[in-house]
Amino acid sequence: MANKLGAEALRRFRDHVAELTETWYDGDASGAFKHAAFQQIAPDPSLSDEQIIEMTAIDRSGDLEVDGWVVDDTAEELVLFQAVGGRNKVPEAKVGKFWLSPEEVLNPDRVAGTSNQSVKELSDELTARLKEDYSLTLVFAAKSGFETAAVKFAASKRGVERILRLPDGGTIACRCSLQLFDEKELAARFDDYSAGFRGDSPNVTLKIREDWHYVVKGEQAESVRVTVPAKEVVRVFEESGFRLFMLNPRGPIATAKVNKRIAETLGSPEKRKTFHLLNNGLCGTCDSFD
Repeated sequence: MANKLGAEALRRFRDHVAELTETWYDGDASGAFKHAAFQQIAPDPSLSDEQIIEMTAIDRSGDLEVDGWVVDDTAEELVLFQAVGGRNKVPEAKVGKFWLSPEEVLNPDRVAGTSNQSVKELSDELTARLKEDYSLTLVFAAKSGFETAAVKFAASKRGVERILRLPDGGTIACRCSLQLFDEKELAARFDDYSAGFRGDSPNVTLKIREDWHYVVKGEQAESVRVTVPAKEVVRVFEESGFRLFMLNPRGPIATAKVNKRIAETLGSPEKRKTFHLLNNGLCGTCDSFD
């Protein structure tokens, strides 16, 4: 059964890549694989296709071994991304070059020598985030996987402290990790997320006090405003997962800076007392309610 489920996940992922190939990449399957891979490793799985294309615009001549990047302000992490969509396994040498890409991007001479404007933007972004004590994660995705030596090399680069030289000549220490993903691992991630949107939308029951809600009637629709314990939100999500958001106009924005401030509010004994006033709560769209 596990092998069958794995095969189904791989088929769905390949169908997704094929659709991207036709709709966004004019028949370029490698570009579509890069797009789909970035979608799976980004901290926000609900990024739009337009956002992904913008975040991977660096992938052209003079990209200094980086195909894309994304900042996760909630985790205080900057992710560098590289992808290969060919049929051959990626050798250690190519993974090693990607590992050295931060030094390349932070080297003012190397940056000045490329006409790739996105490299200059990444250099500024990386410099700023390192000074804010952000960690650095390098993610390499390869359709056909990696040679054994490359896998061993990546295993030795997990959670290491790295000294990087900044463009102004100074140095800085940062926490750095290297991760490798093959097509099957990407397909599993894709399936885990998209599975929540397959099937019928759920019927949800929230346990509330009778005097903690009121109905608001509008011209075209009505809504209900409810105060619920946080544990109720957690319980409902554990029961229904991402199917809860099937009718919502967009998914969560996982990388937004506001999420970091929300977490800080919950972590403060004083600020958490006014949490319900500082944050507007959750909005869900449904067919009907009673």
